[in-house]
Amino acid sequence: MKYGLILFLLSTVMSWSQTSGTAESKGSCSPAVSGSHNQFTINCPGVSKEQIQKMLPILNKILAKQLDPDAVMKKLDDISAGVQEIQRRTGDRELTNAQIAKLTALLKKSPQTITVFMIGDREANAYGQQILQVLQSAGWKFSVSIAGVMSPPPYGIEVNGNGTLLDAFRSAGIDVSNGSAVGANLLIGLKPY
Repeated sequence: MKYGLILFLLSTVMSWSQTSGTAESKGSCSPAVSGSHNQFTINCPGVSKEQIQKMLPILNKILAKQLDPDAVMKKLDDISAGVQEIQRRTGDRELTNAQIAKLTALLKKSPQTITVFMIGDREANAYGQQILQVLQSAGWKFSVSIAGVMSPPPYGIEVNGNGTLLDAFRSAGIDVSNGSAVGANLLIGLKPY
């Protein structure tokens, strides 16, 4: 009986000191266990206390409603994609570095002289200036006309009577149509919506 009590006490003490496994941490935030009361501290370098205070109610709501974390992340990704689409639609058009490089390389093969017609809109004019810089660096010559107002206003980019220019824009992934811009080979219109 005496030995049974000692064995029982030893096994109880031994079970208190056993670990349940190794702790692993992945990602930029690392959990740290403090004590034996199932409390965790999660350290996220670069995340401010204000951001953490805003995230805690969101995480608690996800836990309280027993939401599927994968479904929540998918919904957040969908929302982010929607916001980016709105920004793309409402933001100014800009040529990417890849488009500039591709367009310049294609146009350098066959320098020409063209006429360019731009709408006097701030966004269209800024986009047009980017295109003119590419044309100039590719060795093309051009004359430019700017109209303050046209009725109906033209939208997008139209190329008229110049297959080289049309093909270069399309190869560079720039939206362009084979238009009928009167008196111009290249028309830079308002941003299409």
